Amino acid sequence: MSISKSKKIYIGLLIVFIIVGTYGYYSADFIVLDKPFEMTVKWLGVPLLCASLIFTYHIAFKENKHKKLWQKLIILISFLLPVNVFLFGYSTGWLLTLNTLFGKSTLQHISGKIIHVQEQKNKFGNSSYQLQIYRLTDSDTLKIEVPTGGFSPGQTFDRKMKVGSLGFIYDSKE
Repeated sequence: MSISKSKKIYIGLLIVFIIVGTYGYYSADFIVLDKPFEMTVKWLGVPLLCASLIFTYHIAFKENKHKKLWQKLIILISFLLPVNVFLFGYSTGWLLTLNTLFGKSTLQHISGKIIHVQEQKNKFGNSSYQLQIYRLTDSDTLKIEVPTGGFSPGQTFDRKMKVGSLGFIYDSKE
């Protein structure tokens, strides 16, 4: 079985998409993820939904010509959610990459009371932590992903962080 030139190009673009999207999540140690996810949906929601529909349609109907219609519909429905999650996740990573690498970053003082700490373990056993911080100055809450523990509810979070070109808040380790 040989792979056509156009499929090789698609595979190459997919690999670049994954690498840059993954880099975005690891480009900073402290990241406020609420706004990047919100902006991915706002700015890219419709195009990503269309792309996932086209891709899943191609898998279900073009690659499975010999299957019955009901089988194709099951394939379409079962692939739609994972493809959407994949596209939205890595697109958010792209926005994080653009935010940290391009344009001018400014410093912003983030200070507030930690109201919730949640440990998140990945499949490799590594932990990261999500802090929910209430900022008295802005009367809002931020969810900040941090690489290390040692935080507890009631503590004060106080750090100068960067605001990137797209307005997303991030910072690296000290």
